[in-house]
Amino acid sequence: MSQNKILIVEDEPLVGFQLKDNLENNGYVVPEIIDTGEAFGESMSRCHPDLVLMDIRLKGKIDGIQAAEQAKTDFGVPVIYLTAYSDADTLKRAAETEPEAFLLKPFDERELIANIQIALAKARSSQAIRRELLGAMSLVDAMEDPALITDTTGRIAHVNASAIRALNLSDPSEFIRVPLSLLLDIPADASGNSALGLKVNRRGAQAVVASMEKLLRFDGTEYGNLVVFGSMKKRESRF
Repeated sequence: MSQNKILIVEDEPLVGFQLKDNLENNGYVVPEIIDTGEAFGESMSRCHPDLVLMDIRLKGKIDGIQAAEQAKTDFGVPVIYLTAYSDADTLKRAAETEPEAFLLKPFDERELIANIQIALAKARSSQAIRRELLGAMSLVDAMEDPALITDTTGRIAHVNASAIRALNLSDPSEFIRVPLSLLLDIPADASGNSALGLKVNRRGAQAVVASMEKLLRFDGTEYGNLVVFGSMKKRESRF
């Protein structure tokens, strides 16, 4: 039986308690039901849930979409929206928080549980990938060559000290979560030892030759890319 914890954020008490009963009947733990965005951060820190069921309209000044953004950025916890509001503006704002699902009320229990199972499975996979990335980051930090790591979406996850110096970055955090394609000219079929040209050079960085290799888990699952690079002049002097 699953012991995943699911936090319910719902401003209608009857709906909240019905959700709690449904989840507990399916083996989930519901540590709390809250009805305001203002209470959300404190509740997350206290309960450490694995998933959040989020109503969009909440009591107080912070709505469910703002709270969902906090869940993703501050806590790395997936969110499923449960709402009766489906207007275009609401859907657009909600989509920008990258929820796992968006269920319109009324919905049946089977639909809810199926989406919860999918969201939790994706979260477990993402956690495994994050652990792999953290290990790769430690190895990259020990490298003398300038190098960086991207995640599976092609966004920069980490830049080592040599790369920071090579790119003359005063604030390397500005490139974290930025698509690698904004930093390097990458051919569509780039793989292995590919020649990549530096695109961002406003800080005085020179063009580079880079190798880009996939990072693979023991089961063959890709969890990112390793990009190693240096100045053209430096690379040519080695041969």
